[in-house]
Amino acid sequence: MEKEKSSLKVAVNVTATNYQNGNVFEAQGKLKTVFGGKGQIEESLTFHGSDCGKPNMEVDYNSSFAGAMEQTNDVELDIKGRVLNSKKELIDIVGANAKIAKTEVITENVRSEEWLRLKMENSCDAKCATTESFYTHKISEI
Repeated sequence: MEKEKSSLKVAVNVTATNYQNGNVFEAQGKLKTVFGGKGQIEESLTFHGSDCGKPNMEVDYNSSFAGAMEQTNDVELDIKGRVLNSKKELIDIVGANAKIAKTEVITENVRSEEWLRLKMENSCDAKCATTESFYTHKISEI
């Protein structure tokens, strides 16, 4: 008989809208984790957005687990930037996407950590937007 595994499934949808300046940012994060074994696991999915100064949206995923464990992760982050034209229609102008799909097995006395960030910033004066993504993975003995 196969050993039963604990599981965690999270779906988060966040939209930030700034019609005053004609900027619309939409962010979405999806997280699916299945883990089994003996140890500790901690995950976070965080959204930050602001329309003060330069409108921006940032999505961060962080994971840490330790012990004799197996973990399967599927993480998907999306940000879309749109403008509201004079006809009050939304027009897509920029988008960014980041995905992780991985299975990892660690032994006792080992910690695995990973970070994924997706960020978008719009410059109202210059009529341009920038995107940034970042991923890192770290394994260390404890």
